Amino acid sequence: MRFNHWMSVAALALLASPLAAEEYVVKEYLLPAPINWTTGNGPEAPGAEVALAIDAGTPLAGESTLRLTGDFRHGGNYVSFFKDFNTHLNLSEIRFQAKTAAPYLLLRLTDSDWQVHQYQLPLSGNGDEFQPVIFRPTDSGTHWNGRNDGRIRPPFSRFALLLPNAGPDRVITVNLGELEFVTDNRAAAEQIYWDLVDPAKLFRQPGDGTPVEIRLRNVPEELTPERLHYQYLDFAGNPAAAGTAEFDAAKRLIRIPAPEGKGYFELNLPGIDARCGVVIADPPAAGPDEYYAIDSSFSWGVPPQTFELIDLYCRILSANGIVWNRDRISWTTVEPEPGQFEFANRFGIYREAATKNRIKTLECFHDAPAWTGATHGEFNFNLYPRHLIDLLDSWTGMVDRYPETMQAIEVWNEPECQFGNFYPGEQQSALTKVFSYAFRDRGTRIIGGIFTGFYFHPEYPFYRLYIDNGLLDDCDVLSFHHYNDPRTALAQVKYLRDQEIAAGTDRLGIPYWITESGRPFKVGQDRASVAEDIASAAGIAGMAMEFKALGIERYFAFEYKFYPEGPNNFGMMDANHSPMRNFAAYLHQARLLAHFEYIGDLAGADSDLARVFANGNRAIAVLFGLGSEQKSVLPAGLPVKAAEGLDGRTIAIADGTVSTPDDLVYLHLDRAEVEPFLKTDTEAMRLWRYAHDFKDRGRAAKPVVLQSDLEVENLTFDALGYYIEDYGRIRMKAKFNNLSDREVKIAPALKLPYQAHLYAFDAAEVTVPPKTALPFAFEIGFEPGRAGRNFLRVELFDRNGNATPLVWSIQPTAIPEAEARPLTAAAEKFDWASLRDSGNWTDISAPENWQAWEGDFKQTIQAKFRAFWTPETVQLQILVHDPVFAQPFQAAGSWQGDSVQISLRQDDPDTAYGDSVNWHEFTAAEVNGQPTLFRHIGPGTQLPNSSLEFIRLPEDHYLYVLNLDKADFGLNPVPGATIGLSFLVNNCTTDRREGFLKWGEGIIMRKDHNRLNSLKLVQ
Repeated sequence: MRFNHWMSVAALALLASPLAAEEYVVKEYLLPAPINWTTGNGPEAPGAEVALAIDAGTPLAGESTLRLTGDFRHGGNYVSFFKDFNTHLNLSEIRFQAKTAAPYLLLRLTDSDWQVHQYQLPLSGNGDEFQPVIFRPTDSGTHWNGRNDGRIRPPFSRFALLLPNAGPDRVITVNLGELEFVTDNRAAAEQIYWDLVDPAKLFRQPGDGTPVEIRLRNVPEELTPERLHYQYLDFAGNPAAAGTAEFDAAKRLIRIPAPEGKGYFELNLPGIDARCGVVIADPPAAGPDEYYAIDSSFSWGVPPQTFELIDLYCRILSANGIVWNRDRISWTTVEPEPGQFEFANRFGIYREAATKNRIKTLECFHDAPAWTGATHGEFNFNLYPRHLIDLLDSWTGMVDRYPETMQAIEVWNEPECQFGNFYPGEQQSALTKVFSYAFRDRGTRIIGGIFTGFYFHPEYPFYRLYIDNGLLDDCDVLSFHHYNDPRTALAQVKYLRDQEIAAGTDRLGIPYWITESGRPFKVGQDRASVAEDIASAAGIAGMAMEFKALGIERYFAFEYKFYPEGPNNFGMMDANHSPMRNFAAYLHQARLLAHFEYIGDLAGADSDLARVFANGNRAIAVLFGLGSEQKSVLPAGLPVKAAEGLDGRTIAIADGTVSTPDDLVYLHLDRAEVEPFLKTDTEAMRLWRYAHDFKDRGRAAKPVVLQSDLEVENLTFDALGYYIEDYGRIRMKAKFNNLSDREVKIAPALKLPYQAHLYAFDAAEVTVPPKTALPFAFEIGFEPGRAGRNFLRVELFDRNGNATPLVWSIQPTAIPEAEARPLTAAAEKFDWASLRDSGNWTDISAPENWQAWEGDFKQTIQAKFRAFWTPETVQLQILVHDPVFAQPFQAAGSWQGDSVQISLRQDDPDTAYGDSVNWHEFTAAEVNGQPTLFRHIGPGTQLPNSSLEFIRLPEDHYLYVLNLDKADFGLNPVPGATIGLSFLVNNCTTDRREGFLKWGEGIIMRKDHNRLNSLKLVQ
């Protein structure tokens, strides 16, 4: 996934003292952990390792210092740490003490224009003593972003210090103390800052009356009762308790009485602008249910970064019955050279903390070092390792360092998206086979798939390609991700099981793990609002419940730490390391449904989902999707013992109805008493039984791996397969990788579709020496027009059974073409009668052109188009029939609402395949009542010379008239010219894109201008 920075106001500690007129010193205190700083390793020049820690052994004036370490033994230009100011500051001076052998440091400031200014700070190079550094911001000689003119434009939003590369084979540190900022912002300087004394104590059992303790910084000797006023809100946001906190001036602590009751409570102290969460719950089940797991990605990205904080987070998990955590490894960082492991970084810090707290880790990665043969940055580059034999001792060596925690490995995260450069499934499958063989005599579980779920559609042969390549034979578990509504989960699992049935595999029912699944809230806040938090809690708990009913073996909620990503934040802990409602709800379900199994649905329930789980004599019905009225009428006569909300608080039952804003409610029942209300013949039960009845025969772990070695430079491809001209011939290349210590005989054989011709193939037996890769090649071709829209399978296999098959998916295809005619006055008659009766439309409403986006949404729209041109413009007219028009998004996100999304390029016969081209993608939509064009790919977001007319017509029709100016797109509108063109007609009925009609490819998952359809300009 992708990472952004953040800063907690709780981590800042400021001391204000007046200087000259309207100038104040803002001093930053070092807290028990440097949680308000984010590190960087100079990603533009990879190789450097960075670590940040509190150093009590190198004090300054009796105070611990902050130590930044840069390890440049494997390259890199610098390491850094930075912070964002909560309140942007005018700065007249920055001063600090530094102890380092580095001859200089670099300082960066980001100003109000987002221009970054960089300055060099000369030092003595004496690493034995602290030296003062005083810097006064001036115009810069090194700068970028914004106006990029070197002029500073306060106030400043970010401060960063960089430790430069000190030379080869060097590890260098800098200790920093007494960091002060001089500003004219009195309010910022006088603000009280706070942090939690011990976040672990926010998780407690009923009856624990220990006060909640908050530590203050920059606090006066006395605080008024108004500033000490506190209020607790319950899970639903209703007032639960209030009072005046106790202030210990000597220790600078506020103590707040613990809330009473059970469930989740949000503590608010408006006088110091503090909020945190408190969870009061029964102890976790004896013997945790390992179904309930979490994704934390402690090893990289945003904090926590230190051992102290990561250890704290691991302790919280362990104490609450969560024993599985998903983390990430940068293989390139950890093993820059074969067998040379580097764990003196966050990768090692986390695994030490996890081992200490008995946390089992699911490892995940999606990169490979250069020594594996992986390539980067070239057209159609292959991110996967090419030298498979060299990998045998790699990951086993990592696991040997941390065997107690590294329990399972996901072999390449989200292979069908950019992390795998959209390659088809034979690439990841081959790599998974290497891991299967390398760990054949170990207990480490090998996880395959790790799919996004984007291609989980009955019309896509996506998963089948992985099955045919033997993926299921060489993994213990298949994993995928789910960020959709819980009501869409069944369709995803059904797709996978149906594909297994169609393939006839004996691995039907293989365990599934959901290894990413979350419901975000908006970025820009230290914690979610009450409404967003409840929605996130319901989404996560609903998905966990539903996947448990569907027989999934393990569910990893995403994400444990405070985690902003683009416009969303997926965190379950807030910026100040306290729990939010979504985490409380997840922990409650992990306690409540621990070791319960799905036994059927509650018949007659007034909710979208009504799954019933049981353990012994106990049963719990989970109702999800209570509707806009936030209530559910229970089946008549159902003997309910109690009802609980998402956090475990009691929900009243009145007149046979439960009412709650949670959108999910738990009903406690007696199993014998609920059985008359059960419906057991459900689709969920069918899917549950596949998993329950699965008998694991172990992985194949064959000694030879058949590996695709296609020359892809002149091929187009995506996760579904390779695309060639339907009259073309293609040379198929592979490698026979013998992973074993003995020679192995391979008897190559082929299975071809009837549409294919075999031109050259040598079926003679091949002897592959130990630890050797031998090349193999053959040539095939396809008859014109006989493949249609289907993907054809080309299977290479070993008659001796020493390797599982290698299967390529190939679609012989011709590029669809439409014509653009000269624009006439008649073509621009946009009244309904003229449009309805006119011809020359290309209709794209056929069902095969519809694709659901998230979930199983059905097609409700129709569309057709035509095109015209003048010497200055190309005009597209797209007529849409849509019973429900919805466009609630702003310009940048308008593709999610009703809109037209277009990808185009000007074809140039002199441009070689893969060369840089004049390529654009943009969305046309009516945004806030205004016709709007927003460019996503191309120079800038604006299209100043082009226009959109959005015309509302009778009978639920809408016309998009796009006038595309040649200057905006680099077009050459002359007779005979061709333009690469594909577009989507996006459909939305409420608040999300449900699906689209498409004309052409190269615009959906893999953005590829080589797969666009063709628009030919004719006279």
